[in-house]
Amino acid sequence: MDDLLRDFLSETNELVAELEHVYSNGIAVEPNGDLVWVETYTNAVRRRGRDGRIAQLCTLPAKGKPDGFKIAANGDFYVTALLAEGIDVIRHDGGYGGFISVGKAPTNCVFVGGKLYVTDGGSLGMSTDGDNAGALWVIELDGVTGMTLFPGGIARRVIAAAT
Repeated sequence: MDDLLRDFLSETNELVAELEHVYSNGIAVEPNGDLVWVETYTNAVRRRGRDGRIAQLCTLPAKGKPDGFKIAANGDFYVTALLAEGIDVIRHDGGYGGFISVGKAPTNCVFVGGKLYVTDGGSLGMSTDGDNAGALWVIELDGVTGMTLFPGGIARRVIAAAT
C-alpha cells in the first residue's frame, strides 16, 4: 500500500467500539444519528447512541442468524434471518414484530417504495465452485416503506503527491 494512502487512512480511522466474538454484520444509521447493527453469533440487535453507550435492543430467535437489515420509515427493522429462511421484523423499541418467510438463505434486503427486495444465497455452502444458485425475491409490504435516506455525500481529502 502506498505510504501516503496508509498515512491518510490512519489519520481518518477511529475505533468506536471493541466487540467480543459476535460477528457484527449489517449496520444502519437511524434518523437521530444512532448506529444499529446485528450480530450473527449472538443473534443480538444493538444500538450505539450518540452518547457512545451501547444497548442491546433484543435477541432474535435462535434459529435466525441475522445477516443484513434495513430500517422502515416507521422505525422498524427488517432483519434477514439466514438460517430461518426469512425476515425478522423488530420494532424500534426492540419488541418482536413478526416473521416473513422468504427464500432459503436470505442475506440482505433493500426497500424500494412499498416493496422489500431480498438477496438469497440459496444455500449455506462454503464452496468456491460457484455451484450455489442464489435468488432475488420481492415482498409486497402493505403500507410499509423504507426510511428516507440521508442526503449528502462523502467528502474527499486530496493528498498532494510527494515530489
